Amino acid sequence: MDNKLISQIQSNLGFSEKKARVFLALLLLGETNVIEIAQKAKLKRTTVYNILPELIDGGLIAVTNIGGHKRYFVTDPRIIVKILESKIENTKSFLPSLVALHALCIHQPKISLYEGE
Repeated sequence: MDNKLISQIQSNLGFSEKKARVFLALLLLGETNVIEIAQKAKLKRTTVYNILPELIDGGLIAVTNIGGHKRYFVTDPRIIVKILESKIENTKSFLPSLVALHALCIHQPKISLYEGE
């Protein structure tokens, strides 16, 4: 696994290291089962089982049932951008309320002191 890519996924998407490893393993493997994901990500199978629902709920991966066996795959990595844009729009919707609360704060500094020229 590419450690640089894992750290980029962690810092830019806010994933834990294990979640980033599972996501990257799924990208590399395509449609696969939990055992192969765990081997590729170098994680325990039970850990992978705990992480997969987070990725499914986030819309990053999907699951199919073939012959009674669950197989997981990444839907489309470009959906990450859409998810982040959605979060930005949602944040903009309640930002005025946060600004209004900040304006009501009693302990705001009234004077700023600048040193130098």
